[in-house]
Amino acid sequence: KVSALSSSFDVTRVLTTIWKVIQWLLQHDPTRRPTAIQLAQSPLLPARVEDEYFKAALNVMSEHRIITCRV
Repeated sequence: KVSALSSSFDVTRVLTTIWKVIQWLLQHDPTRRPTAIQLAQSPLLPARVEDEYFKAALNVMSEHRIITCRV
């Protein structure tokens, strides 16, 4: 049985991303290794759901503020 997720899931892209993260973390020179913050903020890791929810909430609040200020 093939699900909808498996048909849209790009295994090659995921494995390439994982490989890039591993290579970055295993740099011989410690100054070239990412900090936890650098890794978390890199495009190599997916955004946290909470972060996306928070950003959306801020957008709604800022849009409401603009509308309220124009009245």
